[in-house]
Formats: sequence, C-alpha cells, structure tokens
Amino acid sequence: MNKSFFAESCGPVFCILCSLFCFLLSGCGYDPLLERTGTNYFPFAQENTWVYLQTCSQDTVTLKVMGTEPLLQREAWVLEYNGCPEYWWESAQEIDKFYCETIFVDGEEDTLMTCWLPWLQFPFVLNEKKNYKFEQRTFLLEDTILTTIQVDYEVVALRSYETVGLKSNDYEVKIKLTKSRKSQNFGSYDSSTIYYEWYRQNVGLTERTFNDTNEKLLSYSLH
Repeated sequence: MNKSFFAESCGPVFCILCSLFCFLLSGCGYDPLLERTGTNYFPFAQENTWVYLQTCSQDTVTLKVMGTEPLLQREAWVLEYNGCPEYWWESAQEIDKFYCETIFVDGEEDTLMTCWLPWLQFPFVLNEKKNYKFEQRTFLLEDTILTTIQVDYEVVALRSYETVGLKSNDYEVKIKLTKSRKSQNFGSYDSSTIYYEWYRQNVGLTERTFNDTNEKLLSYSLH
C-alpha cells in the first residue's frame, strides 16, 4: 500500500499511532511481547527457498515452498525438504506441522494417526513452556492400537544483532517430540526426538539440531 495514500486517508489517527509505536520502541526499550501478529519468522510464499549445510557430512539440503493444498480441513503449505514433502499451516498465533503415524502389516501400510502438531507459538516469549498431547485408538486385525504424540515446547534463548542500523532478534526454540504406541499383538515402543531451532524475522529457520544432525543456513531466496 502506498504510504502517502495511507497517511492521507487516516489523517491524524495515523500520525498518533506512528508516534506511539516509535515511542514504545525507542523510549521504553525492547519488549518481546510487541512481536505479535505480522512478525514473520517462517515466510511462506511459493518458490521461497532455503539452502542449509549439514555440518557433519558437509552436504547441502534444500527447503522449498511448492504451493498449497487442502489437508485435514486446512489449507496447507506444501514444502519440499531434501526431496520429501512436508506440510505446514500458519495462523497469526501459531505455525503447525502435519504429522502422520503409520504401521506396516502384511506388506501394507496402515495409518494410525494424522494430526496438526503445534510447532511455533507467537509471540515468542523467552522461557515460555507449553505442552500438547494427542491420542488416537485404531482397531486393526482384532487389536486396538493406542498411539500417543506429545509435544514439549520451550523458547530457550534470544540473541540480538544489528544489520545496517536495524535491530533484529533470533529466537531458539526447543521442541521435544515423543511418540509411543501400545498394543497387544503389535507390541509397544517409545521414541523421542529433540529439535533445537533458530528463527529470524523475515528470514525463517537459520539453524537447527536434531539427533546427530546440525544444519546451518547458507543462502535463501524469498519472493
């Protein structure tokens, strides 16, 4: 939107709001609670691309936004990570990641659970912790399989930097994903993966560590 047009349309109200916003930023210091809706830490737009270096293998992997498609009553963003599809959904308050748990029986794959996992919560608030738990029972071959997914979310660190006179922040998010499956005929198992992920405003994911893998952003292209 043209700035001069906006100012002329809103008149004094626009000027007052701008003055108040500048006062909050400069006079009162930085408040992370000001980083609310509109703060873009995972820019979703078709053809957006991020290239990462895996520090152990020195291989590069690419994350690219391919477009959108309907999924579980939502309009999901389809991303391709190293050739494999991922599905994400965004709102003003959170970003969710699509999860699907399957099992192979007699050479065929059966779905046990599909859901949207809360992955990022806005605004980022340092030391904030949240927990989410999902359960689903599936009847398969005269047995009931209980599948449980738990997400433990925490904003663990903040680092500030300045580029060309502009201040910005990176937030580190710790996400522990715990999966369990219990049944009489198919056995039981538990597993967990801990992700440490850094997000930068108007850039996206800049670094992450999970299992024995560390990925750092090499380059990106936003549209």
